[in-house]
Amino acid sequence: MKKYLSFDIDGIINNYPNCFLDYFNSQKTNLPKVNNINYLKNNHKELYKFFKHEYRLSDYKYNVPVNQIVRELINKLSNSYGIVILTTRPFEEYEGMYSRTYNWLRSSGIKFDFLDIKCINSFNKYSPIVHVDDDLNHVSDLIIKFPFTKFVIKGEGIKDVYCFKNIEDLPLIYEKILLNV
Repeated sequence: MKKYLSFDIDGIINNYPNCFLDYFNSQKTNLPKVNNINYLKNNHKELYKFFKHEYRLSDYKYNVPVNQIVRELINKLSNSYGIVILTTRPFEEYEGMYSRTYNWLRSSGIKFDFLDIKCINSFNKYSPIVHVDDDLNHVSDLIIKFPFTKFVIKGEGIKDVYCFKNIEDLPLIYEKILLNV
């Protein structure tokens, strides 16, 4: 049986939220340059929602560069494992988002077997032995329900998961985890 590894897109494969902030700052708003997405979400909620919607519809989202370190890691691991890209992107709300995301990943040189929604059903379907994510809030329920999956989260001091601060640390963490799987 093939063993799978899964990766989130936004914040792992690409440089979210910076790529969204670059898009936002390129739009004509009355705000000075915004460097913190939480500032935008907390102080300009409606503006954030409007531009997040526009970003999802734009070509910009589907042309952002991928993180080279993550691409090299995924492509190396794809020689020994199945690769699943799991995301919280709202495919069901935006016509064409799935195919545009799929095509962007392929044209960016990411080798993967499946692209799917990050949810309990997907974890049951693929049973990834390791999942990498940048947002604990998107996987906290999964951590509890899937104790045999190793979770690697961008952050510090999170109980029961492997943590990393910089994307450059990811290959070394993966090496340590896979030696023990």
